[in-house]
Amino acid sequence: LLKNIMDLALYDTGLRSQEAAALFDMDADTMKLLYALKESRNAAWRVTPADMIAFLSSSKETLSSMADAETMEQIDLLKRITDAAAADEALDEKRLAELTGMKEDQAEQLFLLYTYQNSGTAGWKLSAEQFIGFLTGEVLGDPEISGRFGADDRKKLTGTSAVIRGVISGKQYTSKEMTALFEGITEDIDANAIELMYLYYAANKPADNTKTMAVDQLMNYLNDTLIHDDTFKTMLDAETVADIKQNAADLNDGSRQLRGEQYSRLILSATVPEEGEETRAFYDSIHAACKSLRGEYHLIGSSAMNDEMSRTFGREYLLITLLTAAAIFLVVLLTFRSLAVPAILVLLVQCGVYITVTVIGFQGYSIHYLALMIVQCILMGSTIDYGILFSNYYRESRRTAPRGTALQMAFQGSIHTILTSGLIIVTVTAILGQCFGEPTVEQICQTISIGAASAILLILFILPGILACLDSFTAGKHRLR
Repeated sequence: LLKNIMDLALYDTGLRSQEAAALFDMDADTMKLLYALKESRNAAWRVTPADMIAFLSSSKETLSSMADAETMEQIDLLKRITDAAAADEALDEKRLAELTGMKEDQAEQLFLLYTYQNSGTAGWKLSAEQFIGFLTGEVLGDPEISGRFGADDRKKLTGTSAVIRGVISGKQYTSKEMTALFEGITEDIDANAIELMYLYYAANKPADNTKTMAVDQLMNYLNDTLIHDDTFKTMLDAETVADIKQNAADLNDGSRQLRGEQYSRLILSATVPEEGEETRAFYDSIHAACKSLRGEYHLIGSSAMNDEMSRTFGREYLLITLLTAAAIFLVVLLTFRSLAVPAILVLLVQCGVYITVTVIGFQGYSIHYLALMIVQCILMGSTIDYGILFSNYYRESRRTAPRGTALQMAFQGSIHTILTSGLIIVTVTAILGQCFGEPTVEQICQTISIGAASAILLILFILPGILACLDSFTAGKHRLR
């Protein structure tokens, strides 16, 4: 979980509330509240009493886990009042008693008083607005009659009147204004409860489902703001608060390790081979995605290095081959003062390199880029000495002997040195290639062993024939004619 959170934090990925809830294994409604709470710090939400009460009434099943039974009863009462006020429905004394929470006989007496003062009322029924207005304006305004009502009843009637006027007017209220409005009816709904209801209302608006928040924003908001908010103190126990603090600390610590002042590190885990067409296609998509971002980027890792080197292998390998061959050709040219001998020796040793690559391919092994480069340089620099030694003996012998005899003399003078030195390189590197656990080192040693063996065989069996066939170019001006 923490790894997924770290990855998302570094990607700066914006998550919708549903996605964040799935990531943290939280209830979706709770996560909606968190998103709405963060949004509320930058917005002053206003809602009409009718809309708020209708929403709360329709969400009673969800709210039952957040509010007590008395609060739910008050929501039902407010719903009845707002429905009656909005419908402007004419009610009898029984419905009016249910609506206001009064005793039925008390409501009947007040109903009779109203009809007595306003004779001619059709059907002996009143709207909620008319009845509440009569109570707060005339009944409670009459000292003699108002004394029959307790202080709580007078406060409740006044509050009910204010709610009805708010419903009819369609005025929108902030959470603080709505708290003041509802406090006239009940003391069971405090400011924190109203704010939670506002948050829940805002969190379930369809437009808010598109809002996103990065993981680090969410965690830092939980740690820096929410756990200190009085609204949520009753919903967060000590263990939850401790978990939030620990997770926020882990996330920030991990981010600091992966984010630097100049560069940031992004770790990708991919199920692709080290090399191949699938790997190249994968890195093509990575390069395309990175190029769409601002700033420069660098890819590191085993498969990334292999992919990068495979893209430049042909050009770099050709450059190294030409530089190595040119350097060796120049040295041998200065030694023999002949163009033919250095050309033959360089081409022969390079042929040994190609034979080495072919042998490795037939064995079914892959060869690392660095191993091939190192082997080429070592083989060209070391095994060409054997060719120089044999060629030098041949040229010296040709001054006094014909070609056949000169070849025999060249073998007699050089084979002991070539086999001794060559077999040391072949056997030692072959043994070392089996001892290391590092694949690159093993391949370098094994490849050098195969390459040295190939070069020795070419020098002992191919070079003599070439020197003899091209004797007029290789034996020198002072050869025996």
